[in-house]
Amino acid sequence: MKLASVPEALSYEIKNNYAGIHEVVRFNKSISGSVYNEVEDLPITGYFTDANFFRVFGYTLESGNPETALKDAFSIVLTKKAADKFFHGQNAMGQELIINGLGPYKVTGVLAPAPRSHLLFEALGSYSTLSSLSESIALDDWKDLSSTYVYLDINDQNTKEALATGLDN
Repeated sequence: MKLASVPEALSYEIKNNYAGIHEVVRFNKSISGSVYNEVEDLPITGYFTDANFFRVFGYTLESGNPETALKDAFSIVLTKKAADKFFHGQNAMGQELIINGLGPYKVTGVLAPAPRSHLLFEALGSYSTLSSLSESIALDDWKDLSSTYVYLDINDQNTKEALATGLDN
């Protein structure tokens, strides 16, 4: 069976046991649900991701600091469209966004318009939040193949070959 998603624990295995990995970025697709905006429940979708997301993927922020936007637990970055949807065109920076079942988040960034991508989302939450939501998300589970994606920035061809061999075994 070939899957695009991997067990969360694989990211730690790669980071700790393979030299030549410049960056590891994880995506967990657990941002899903609704946000109440004093009038209605509005749907939200997105990923929890690592603070180095902006360095690896090249997305830019219209508002916020890419070095710190995803650093703290319960911080969230919104697309411009999502920020307008949830805050009716007002400045979303520093505002609180409550996602039903996942808690309150501080808006720490609004994305600039991005190029087309296979990553479809309205929100990016700090990956460090997941340890606080641990009752529903097991970060050391080798059996959950459905919720995490791991992207690597690899320094050289030898690392690619060693990693491919190691993963095949």
